[in-house]
Amino acid sequence: MVVMDIIKTLLQSGTEGEIYLTELRSKSHVSRGQPGLSWARCPAWPPDVFAVAATLVEKASCCMLAGPDAAALEQHRDYFRRIYAAAKVWTTAYAAPSDVQQLWTTLLTFGDVKLGDIKCRKEVRDLLFLLLAIADESCNGMGWAPLDTSDTDTPGTVNLLVNMVMTSLLDPHELLKQDGPVYVLPFVPTSLCSLIMTDVAVVLPKSMTASVGCTIRSMSHHLALLPSSLEVKPSWQLVDKSFGVARNGIDHDNAGGNGAASHKPAERDSKLRLLLVPYPFHLPETSFHLREDRVALNRHASTGAFFELRQLWLKKGQRKLNGPSVVAELFQPLLEQARTECGSDEIHGIVMPECALSRELANAVAAHLREENIDFFISGVLDHGAPNGHGGARLPHNQASTYLFPKVANGNMLGDGPLVMSSQSKHHRWSLDPVQVQRYALNFPDRSPASEALRARQWWEGIDIADRDLPFYAIRRGVSLAVLICEDLARTDPAMSVIRAVGPNLVIALLMDGPQLVTRWPARYATVLADDPGSSVLTLTCAALVDRSNWLESRPVRSIALWRDAGGRTQELNLPAGHHGMCLTLTAKNESQYTMDSRCDISSTQKLTLTSAIPLAIASPPNWL
Repeated sequence: MVVMDIIKTLLQSGTEGEIYLTELRSKSHVSRGQPGLSWARCPAWPPDVFAVAATLVEKASCCMLAGPDAAALEQHRDYFRRIYAAAKVWTTAYAAPSDVQQLWTTLLTFGDVKLGDIKCRKEVRDLLFLLLAIADESCNGMGWAPLDTSDTDTPGTVNLLVNMVMTSLLDPHELLKQDGPVYVLPFVPTSLCSLIMTDVAVVLPKSMTASVGCTIRSMSHHLALLPSSLEVKPSWQLVDKSFGVARNGIDHDNAGGNGAASHKPAERDSKLRLLLVPYPFHLPETSFHLREDRVALNRHASTGAFFELRQLWLKKGQRKLNGPSVVAELFQPLLEQARTECGSDEIHGIVMPECALSRELANAVAAHLREENIDFFISGVLDHGAPNGHGGARLPHNQASTYLFPKVANGNMLGDGPLVMSSQSKHHRWSLDPVQVQRYALNFPDRSPASEALRARQWWEGIDIADRDLPFYAIRRGVSLAVLICEDLARTDPAMSVIRAVGPNLVIALLMDGPQLVTRWPARYATVLADDPGSSVLTLTCAALVDRSNWLESRPVRSIALWRDAGGRTQELNLPAGHHGMCLTLTAKNESQYTMDSRCDISSTQKLTLTSAIPLAIASPPNWL
């Protein structure tokens, strides 16, 4: 395979269109240039150029050669100057700068170079490094709420690139309230690309640069190259919409170590406060039910055995719990106490464990939480009504649902309710073995009509796992989070490669598990993400299963959550008996990160550390708790 094969594979419709957009009202596609099957014109949209250059670098396995040559440091300084000069003028999507067009034209002259030969062809790989870095630096701030520098002495020029992404990430219903046509990127929120289909490659914004290893993840600060969305479908959701106009007013020659732009958070934005609610607090043994027994297929093979979860804790006597009562009797008392204990009115998010709520109840709770001045609400949800579009028996979906409550600059909420509700299904089934069954004091295997010889020794969670989505949430400028569900934290495929590429600052794992101890599996796998890409990891399980697990312990530990960060701290978060929630205060600290070619982001990366964890108790808890 040669260079031109990759270019044609990625840019299947050529580049004469320069950039393709979607008009929201008509759903029609428009292009800046004239469509035609030619690749002579450089794509006008930097993420497209980044995808081409990064794909070639990755396939040629030459990123480890991007660092400066000790014998030619002045040459590398010229490389920096060229990068930032081109990035500074690439502020619109109408056409690539002339310097970038020249580089693209030169790349086409190397179209017949085999991928295996790029590593040995310095002129080719240096050209790819330059194109990749220019496109990456041109997208500084893309996918985040833009900074408003209009009141500074040198406001600079309006960065139409960042604003186009910002517009594309806004709620379509809000955009359609405007007069006239509304143009957005065609693949947002799955990809920032314009000309490259998501079933070929995906480009998303990036939070952190990998500081270990030599991979394509170490080559960029602002953009992440991801594989086809067919295996796992990522997305980028913007929570913080309190934006002004993004501007390029930075002097790249004098901005510091190498000229990168630095965007440090304001002091008031350095704290992130989360309310953890480890519901349910009581889980009847009959909540676990044998769904399907093992069935022999022949002498040597049989089907798997499956269990299902019945959310019996969502009933108050014979009545189902409702949204208003859950918010009034559980969340409001905890929020009030959390604000008192923290000395701040700002509680930014609420998190509940795996399968805590039903879909109906989660939606109702989110609707009533809209008045509580939070930014997001995350809950594990068991959804029996989700569509099954792939045939086979209808199974429930074990999901993580994230409800976003975005605010504009004046602090008011946009729209009439949660603007975004994003759900992702669990990627891997939970497998119960006899040891876990005994530890959690479960009796459902004894209800099997099969003989002892034919009984299963392993029971799989009976859920639908056909849909694999992985949303990322930009909760404030420079800080993103991702949510995983139990087993997905422990499995390498398909989520981990995507998480390592994007580098979310915070990964929250919703579990239905025993105590969260430093010696158990969640801590082990959290350490992996804390190392690469450097994410902070929070695991949260329900108090009910912690208590059931502790019945056999002589020295039980009621650890309902666990914190692990890149600094090496692993902290068990213990909830005393009679308590119903915990308020975590996280602090964002700025650090500098470096790419393989030594570009520095000048303390723009934010690492989250745990500042405090305060247990909370409801004075008069409702009887359904």
